[in-house]
Amino acid sequence: MRSRLPLRSLGAAALLLLGAEVAVAQPVPVIEAGREAEVQALFAPLELGDPLPEGWRFETIAIGATAIRAGAIRGEGESVEEAALVLRHPDDPEAGSHRTASFAIAFEGPRAPLAPLARAVGEHDEGGFWRVEARPRGEDGSPFGAGRPTRDLGALTLLGLFFLGVLALAFRAAARQDDPDPMPAGRVRLLLLGIALAGAAVRLTMAPRMLLGAWVWSRWTRLHIDLWESPELPALAGRLGARWSEIDVLTASGLAFALLTPFAVFAHGRHLLGGRRRALYAALIVAALPMHVRFSFSEVAFIPSIVFSSTLFALGHTALKDPARPARVSAWLLLGPVTAGVMVARPLNALFLLLFAGLLLGLVPSASRRRRLLVAAPVLLVGGVLSITHLWAHYARNVREGASIEVVWKALRLLFDVEANALWNPAITPTLLLFVAVGGAIVLRRPGGQERRRGAFLLVWLAVFFATHAYVVPRAPAMQARYHLHLVVPFAFLVAVGLEALGRARPRLLWPLVAYVALAPLIHAGFIRDVGFNDHREVTLVHRAAARLPDGCVVIEREGPEGAIGARFRRVGSVVEEGERGQRFEVHTVSDGGPLPEGVRRALEAPPACLAYYEGLACFSEKRPGEPISPVCARIRRAARWRRVVDDHFESRPYDSNLARGFGPTEAHLRLTVYRAEAR
Repeated sequence: MRSRLPLRSLGAAALLLLGAEVAVAQPVPVIEAGREAEVQALFAPLELGDPLPEGWRFETIAIGATAIRAGAIRGEGESVEEAALVLRHPDDPEAGSHRTASFAIAFEGPRAPLAPLARAVGEHDEGGFWRVEARPRGEDGSPFGAGRPTRDLGALTLLGLFFLGVLALAFRAAARQDDPDPMPAGRVRLLLLGIALAGAAVRLTMAPRMLLGAWVWSRWTRLHIDLWESPELPALAGRLGARWSEIDVLTASGLAFALLTPFAVFAHGRHLLGGRRRALYAALIVAALPMHVRFSFSEVAFIPSIVFSSTLFALGHTALKDPARPARVSAWLLLGPVTAGVMVARPLNALFLLLFAGLLLGLVPSASRRRRLLVAAPVLLVGGVLSITHLWAHYARNVREGASIEVVWKALRLLFDVEANALWNPAITPTLLLFVAVGGAIVLRRPGGQERRRGAFLLVWLAVFFATHAYVVPRAPAMQARYHLHLVVPFAFLVAVGLEALGRARPRLLWPLVAYVALAPLIHAGFIRDVGFNDHREVTLVHRAAARLPDGCVVIEREGPEGAIGARFRRVGSVVEEGERGQRFEVHTVSDGGPLPEGVRRALEAPPACLAYYEGLACFSEKRPGEPISPVCARIRRAARWRRVVDDHFESRPYDSNLARGFGPTEAHLRLTVYRAEAR
């Protein structure tokens, strides 16, 4: 009787989530026939056959139902190289990060030869390109055939249902009777709720509300885009009388996933580790682990990735072995949608398909072959399709490089690097937990087939993600910790096994260790709250300036190479309020080479009531190391009489190395400044 409520909740969540997936299916923006001349004009004055930088040639323009593909080639015969600029609607799931008035642009291949094409589109695109919506056959980019959401239902509703499903899954796992531990299910649920509330308190008081990823101004995941464009958001803001920026929404969503993490990890741990007590320890470790706390109130995609992947494994276990048929069916129905969430959260999440295969083959030996095949079908089907359309289509070169022997050697070197290996770094991970994790691994080697299978699964999990994330090794350990978030769950499971074994063998030592875990956020507060890097100082400065500039202000700023770094004020000025989305600022970006864009020239020649210029990180990173500042930034500074609105002068501490490429000796200290033009 105790398990009926979570069982019914799980079934209801499955039905509602699937119903919502169907409800959001709508036609998508398409390119109607007969617009060839208009498309070609976007790239003027460039024409097919014209030379592009670095020996490339403008070769093709392919117009599909939902995308325009401008192709370039270099070389001849078997040695030919290809690159393409792909223009899609901003709502398209495969949209790129560089935006113009009508398009989201993706660069497939080297940027330099494609830069003139992207620049031409930006100059000619005046908005309003997309006029027609239809349901193209298999071209809407969604694994379930869903296009743009309806006016009343979107990502917020789907996520709300998903969150309810995770809670039901966790409470269902707490009530399972196949546990020799006599702890009552009600007590387990109360302890889990207490852990989650304590974790929430820690995050609300300690986690910095900050952009902590890479390319933070231009790289949004599919989940981020869907949340921001969710049709419920304007209505909710209007009802509450709130104004939310795009960054507010993304960091708040990260916090919501972080608060849900203990429930998802508990549900997974209860099935994988074979006991409630171990699962509770795992939930506690994740709730208190400094590495997870630091990134909880940010846009970092690893946080939702942990929740989606843990939920997927918990659903797989439930569908394979839950004694109640309704629970198995409900879990099976949710496998496809949750797999989609896993796959689009991070490109490398295709690796979870390998781990799920390990679950099917070795972790539930009691399940029949027929049931395993049934459970494998939706996961491998959805995961396989998205691996091709999402991972391979956009990251094929990265996949090939990541599978090289060089990355394996980098991983081996990184394994023994006390600073770059976040699990070894004493400033990031509580040191005693490393020894407990090793003890947990030893415990799982003891005689008994199921325990050994669990141990092998966790060690393979750690090894696979540690090795693949060695593909990128940032200079800053704080940035490396972001990549190592994918190691948090298997690490927490090993520590949980070690704690449970210690509690049985040496009960007096257990509670001091549990207290040590609970106090870890305070012990590592310096790491958690460290937002003194260049990138974070810029985020803070831009927000301060945005609060002082009036709506409608024209802002000029230096953007990275063809939008790769992104316009700061365009992001911070993107808001939702009074039931509508809007843009507070009219943002114009400049870059080195060529004349100033027409909009910038007009603003400088006849300044509007408010004209601002942001001299930000891009002015110092997008230049040659010997130059004091980007030439175009120096040019803008000379073009008008400016007064300082807000600035920040600090010692340089690079976080994302992409924002420090042009640094030289003069960048030991940086001054970022927002100016406003004085009246003539």
